[in-house]
Amino acid sequence: LIIFRTLIVSSTNIYLSNILSIYAASLISFTLNGKYNFKVFDDKIRRYIIFVLIIIIGSVLSSLIIRLFVPFLGPMYAKIISLPIVTLFQFICNFKITFKK
Repeated sequence: LIIFRTLIVSSTNIYLSNILSIYAASLISFTLNGKYNFKVFDDKIRRYIIFVLIIIIGSVLSSLIIRLFVPFLGPMYAKIISLPIVTLFQFICNFKITFKK
């Protein structure tokens, strides 16, 4: 949210701000999820490729949700609404696909 807000304030496009903030957060997410949530350490390259594909799908979902809610609530509230939905989607996908043992 901090990165998203900073980019919005600096007049960056809402959707570009959304995508950049998602990818910034995902940089450490893969390592932390593998180590602490799922405790999976093998086949990192294949798992990372799948993880990135899920991030891409999640960023599209997030952008669609933001597009839907921005006219009514503004960019920050639209982003806040998108977070739990996208987080749940990505967690389920990563649990069932990326980090499946």
